[in-house]
Amino acid sequence: MRKRVEEVQLLLDAAREKEYWLCSGWTLQEGVLLHETDLIDGNGSTLPGADFWMSDQATVSDLTVPITKLAHELAIGYFIKTQGYEPDMGVPSPPAAYLLSEMPEGWLRRLFQVFMSSGFVGFWKRNPLGILSGKRSRKFRHDKDSCWALLGALGIDDIDVTYDKNVTMEEVKTRLLQALIDKYSWEMLMLPYPEFRLQDKEGPDTIERGFRWTDVADGVMLPVSMFAVEQQPPPHSFVQTWPTLSYTHDLRIKSSPGERIVLYSASPDGKAWFRHYRQDKDGLRIVSASEVTFDEDRLLSSAWLLPLHYINMKAGVLGRRCLVLVNLNHGTGNEPARAGFGGILDLKGVGEQRVFVDEIVLNSSP
Repeated sequence: MRKRVEEVQLLLDAAREKEYWLCSGWTLQEGVLLHETDLIDGNGSTLPGADFWMSDQATVSDLTVPITKLAHELAIGYFIKTQGYEPDMGVPSPPAAYLLSEMPEGWLRRLFQVFMSSGFVGFWKRNPLGILSGKRSRKFRHDKDSCWALLGALGIDDIDVTYDKNVTMEEVKTRLLQALIDKYSWEMLMLPYPEFRLQDKEGPDTIERGFRWTDVADGVMLPVSMFAVEQQPPPHSFVQTWPTLSYTHDLRIKSSPGERIVLYSASPDGKAWFRHYRQDKDGLRIVSASEVTFDEDRLLSSAWLLPLHYINMKAGVLGRRCLVLVNLNHGTGNEPARAGFGGILDLKGVGEQRVFVDEIVLNSSP
């Protein structure tokens, strides 16, 4: 199985060297928008076959479906290996995921990250984090096109596009992230906690820095959704009203009119059974009680939790998916509370200890 996956990686690398369409940033957008279009060879002929995804002719979707499937299998294989059970996806995990779960943990994480950044995973609409991850290995003739060339694929049309030299790339990423949060809201925060450092070029120098929000628009973060944990309906017909998410030059969480934001501690059951999603230089990883206790983890021990979804920890065992808030400062008077982004956490349950706030400025780092 390991040899097969590595052969797929080599085939992708070879295809990208020979075919510009497979490494261009603009064609990443075309792949999303034209996924039902027939592929043709250099002579203008279609490519017939019995095993294609949509018909008996190869289409653009056949460039993404096999690689997307393999990326999911790598993610689920890693999940099974580290957690000892399969994620609740609503259907049984594919047999290949169990074979992959026997591979080394570091290998699974690195290969998953390679495929996610290849630009071959998730060629379809309403997949913003997957599309952004895929642009990391694509080529753009103009720096600003790394954002503007994907607007159609991301479903964004209400944005001020400019190539003005006085508008920096940071401002371009800020505009894109604002539009993404306006459109997709909380989906844009289904992210791991960043444990890595990034490097920026400033003239002849390379500057190391921490994560900032505009890195999301740059495709740096891998989506937690690749583990395929399904959302569950709330119990007892409970109707949850989510706070409003907005971004200008900071990210703010605001309560709905007439309500307050309620943050929770973890319950004893939650501390005993949790999955905290994190990302380091080798890709996504899951921290759970098999590695460290909740109260001994430097990040989680004093964190507050904002519940977002109901999920199953595994089939038949209800849990919660929460946003982790680190180093919460409650604010005074009319000042909003402030906290650091701690990524997404799944746990068995939230506790009885609560904090009420009206607004939170969420910093990109603790």
